[in-house]
Amino acid sequence: MIYRRWSLLSSTVAIWGGAAAAGIAASYLFGGKEKLEDYMLHEGDRLRQQDKATWPTPMDRERKGPRGKTKRASHFHDFIKTSTMP
Repeated sequence: MIYRRWSLLSSTVAIWGGAAAAGIAASYLFGGKEKLEDYMLHEGDRLRQQDKATWPTPMDRERKGPRGKTKRASHFHDFIKTSTMP
């Protein structure tokens, strides 16, 4: 059989395109879209909770500088916030 240059490429595209179309149609018919949306929603919530657990508390941000060292009060209002006076 004589093949043209584009014949192998076009048949490959047709086969993979048909398989993709069948997969998409099956996911809509059998509820795969809703399952994926539910999974992504729960996964996003889980990742947000993990991120919140690693965030510093407001007290940590007040007392610590960018490298984790205790920062000195450079302005008057910083001194008032960190002061231990009653």
